[in-house]
Amino acid sequence: DSKAKIPLSAKVLNDNAALTVIAVTESAPKEKLAALKDKGIAIIVAGSGERVDLRNLMEQIAAHGVCSVLVEGGGTLNFSLFREKLVDKICFFFAPYILGGKNAPTAVDGEGFSSLAAGIKIRDLAVTDCDGDVLLTGCPEYLF
Repeated sequence: DSKAKIPLSAKVLNDNAALTVIAVTESAPKEKLAALKDKGIAIIVAGSGERVDLRNLMEQIAAHGVCSVLVEGGGTLNFSLFREKLVDKICFFFAPYILGGKNAPTAVDGEGFSSLAAGIKIRDLAVTDCDGDVLLTGCPEYLF
């Protein structure tokens, strides 16, 4: 949440189910960060640009002993993680429905890759039936 836009009333900030950590950039408003800290939210400042520096963020959380991160991000975050080669395993769930349209959200959005050759091939594929949905897992080829 680069600029700490999350509403202070958001459930994740108020359910006390677990430690909540929000990553921001140096441009996040100091008064908003103070309000988040007053709620017991941990803040990680990762970068000074428009968006959180994902590589810096991963380095910081690794320094705190975190060795695995599950990302349920939108297409733009997913693309950014692939671009930075910060993904070591993918898990895509597919439901047996056809949806879409030119304005439909995609799993990997953002700039995208210009060709198959520029894209990231997934290896060691496994397909699992999950009560009628399909789980596809694999690893990006850049790991090999």
